[in-house]
Amino acid sequence: MSDQRSIVRRNHLVFPGVALAFLAGIQVQAQILEQSISLQPGWNAVFLEVDPEPDEISAVFAGAPVRSVWLNEPTLSMGPAADCPDEGEVGCPVTTPAAWQVWYAPDHPAHVISALRSLRGGRAYLIEAAGTATVTLRGVPTSVRTSWRQGFNLAGFHVTRDASAAPAFAAFLSGSAAHAEASIFELKPDGSLRRVEDAATSRIAAGRAYWVESNRNAVYDGPIRIDAASLRGLEFSGTATQHSVVLENLTGGPVRAQVAPVAVSSGGASSEQGAAPLVWRETQPDGTPLWKPLERLSLDLSGRDETGAGHTLRLAVRGDDLRNLGGDGGGGVLSVSDGAGFVRYIPVGTRGDDQNGLWVGNVSVTHVRALTTGEPDPTPTGSSFDFRIIIHRSPTGYRLLRDVVLAYQRDTQEYALVTSECPELLDAGQVSPRISSANFSFDGTIALTGGFDAALTTAAPIAVDANDALNPFRHAYNPIHATGWDIERTPTLTFDDDGGGDPNWGVTWLAGDYAETVLILDPSNPNGRIVLEVAGRFELRRVSNLPRLCGS
Repeated sequence: MSDQRSIVRRNHLVFPGVALAFLAGIQVQAQILEQSISLQPGWNAVFLEVDPEPDEISAVFAGAPVRSVWLNEPTLSMGPAADCPDEGEVGCPVTTPAAWQVWYAPDHPAHVISALRSLRGGRAYLIEAAGTATVTLRGVPTSVRTSWRQGFNLAGFHVTRDASAAPAFAAFLSGSAAHAEASIFELKPDGSLRRVEDAATSRIAAGRAYWVESNRNAVYDGPIRIDAASLRGLEFSGTATQHSVVLENLTGGPVRAQVAPVAVSSGGASSEQGAAPLVWRETQPDGTPLWKPLERLSLDLSGRDETGAGHTLRLAVRGDDLRNLGGDGGGGVLSVSDGAGFVRYIPVGTRGDDQNGLWVGNVSVTHVRALTTGEPDPTPTGSSFDFRIIIHRSPTGYRLLRDVVLAYQRDTQEYALVTSECPELLDAGQVSPRISSANFSFDGTIALTGGFDAALTTAAPIAVDANDALNPFRHAYNPIHATGWDIERTPTLTFDDDGGGDPNWGVTWLAGDYAETVLILDPSNPNGRIVLEVAGRFELRRVSNLPRLCGS
């Protein structure tokens, strides 16, 4: 079998991806983090690291002595990139003046004019408290990027909770020209401000907000910029097994970026949280990819003006792991940190895959032997014989198809896989994609036994009638061959154990060995028959995840 593996070329699908994260000391349950807010009597400036669940302010602070919550957030739009060339953004945020949005406690005299209803992660709030309290928020880690408007901003920073390892203001802001020599103020409980005199030594406190000056509009989250196709987190599924994450060093010196799953403690034992393990791609010297388990990965990034300041990290969840999840799967959290106190955390979601849907592929026949004459070994053919094969997997089994149409149903506003068994679902006035195989001659569909984990074959031979238009012994324009010979075909697809480490294996593509027994009945001799065996390779690609044929 190994000598035939190169017959079918394996094209690998690439899916754009998202970003990542890590925060030491945060508890994790699925994608849920916990953040504790310590409130003192008076005014408190707080930075939320999670999107609270529930997010209603009245529910979050139920039972806590909170008098009011204030949010100062401008309206943003994207201006020309020339406004912030040092940050290298596609565009820079253009802001309009912001008015305060306020929530007042139910017993507050101004409660009737409350305009603020909910809390969102990645934002800074002023909280007025009547006493001391600790409020624990639970929610998905925020993925909001920090936008700065020219002037003073109430903002927090993504830093470690370990106060002794927290970065100084100057070091954290060194990658942003918009914050060069920025003035920084802390809010005191009495509402007054205290200036941070030495930004080079004063450390940032996690979960706290500050008044920070920016000399222009900008977008800046920290020394390492994380670019991804989505800001909602890494979402892995059968249709997106891989994601790319770009890490860029914004500082002038080298940075060692660290990417790792968040380690949590449960019952005294350390574990990696997440429904499915992640792998990352390392390119070998010969250019071939090697996928390795992601435990803790260190990446050396040069200064922003040097070669090597950026790195594209390819992450994936293997198809085998997705299939083992079942249901809606689960999730976890990744971390990206710089070893100097910066840390960014974003949820990772995984959705189980059942392999249901339409699989279309190619069979390449390369060997043949005649059992009737007792040939001991298959003989290589002069050239390969290729044909299309169509298989549908549903919750109830597998079927071999001759043709199928992906048709939009106007009444249900959904798509359906239509076969010759349900032609009434086709709309004559609508153009729908059609996939067919000219190699098989049968009406409807044929049941297959077995499964993708081992082998598939027909429950009974596929009969090709002597008068069938596709019978190879029949020729419409030659009277000698007006009638062919009856034929029985029994194809068998034996699947490979794995895809050579490709994470897409089993969820977007499959391959293996193809074999078929062909029984030819000689009409001139009732006892005569010719038995052939053909062999080769096959590859299948999933083109639709609709689990049912004919929309049922």
